[in-house]
Amino acid sequence: MERYHLYLDESETHYNGSNRVFCLAGIIVKEKDVPELESSLDSLKRDIWKDQPNPTSLILHEKEVKEVEKSRINVRKAKPEYRIFRRNGAVRKLYKGLENIVEDTSCTVVGAVIKMDDLSSYYKEDISSHNYLIAMQMILENYCHFLESVQGHGKVFYESRDLDPNAKVRMHYHHVKAMGSMYVNAFAMQKHLGEIEFPDKTENNAGLQVADFVPNTFARKAAGFKKHKFSISDVTRKSRYDGGLQKRERFGVKVMP
Repeated sequence: MERYHLYLDESETHYNGSNRVFCLAGIIVKEKDVPELESSLDSLKRDIWKDQPNPTSLILHEKEVKEVEKSRINVRKAKPEYRIFRRNGAVRKLYKGLENIVEDTSCTVVGAVIKMDDLSSYYKEDISSHNYLIAMQMILENYCHFLESVQGHGKVFYESRDLDPNAKVRMHYHHVKAMGSMYVNAFAMQKHLGEIEFPDKTENNAGLQVADFVPNTFARKAAGFKKHKFSISDVTRKSRYDGGLQKRERFGVKVMP
């Protein structure tokens, strides 16, 4: 079996506390292509941070890029390496470089979007499932569909937070893997899915850094918000898994409810 990695990240957007949208999404990469992805990201970092002594050790995080780009924080309060993103040229170079990485590494995008206000209006809090479990079920269902189509076996990587959030995500992952989903049975899940790992941010995981730039674009679209001036939304929408049926909304990034 060909081995694959799914790198996941999350994003939540809202307008003054309402129109809340949660997205869990990321990229599927062949395990043998991971070194190419790592090398490409290192090259991009060297190109952006030419004045830094060790640019490949720096870790990309979209929230911090946007805070500087949009002047949400005083640039002097930003990390020194992020101050460069006050200039459009550096931001453009970053996002174009990330687009090229997604395309050149033949990444496949999967994800789930949950409109939280709609969900809470349909199901009371005391009976509704946790948004992570809902999203994880949809993602693993489509990840398993993808793996079956390529006769592959896949792992999942999710950036480490605290022990309690990690434990909850792991619980939701193993719940779906053990029970199956609405459309994919437990045997298929067990056959195609391996473990879920939680690398720490300090590990400088290239796949997770690219995945960090994926979910917000889908969350903003579902919320009806204007697309950011700089994003990788064009390439991620094009790279969504289509299930072999040209149904990217069903198998790539699914919006619920």
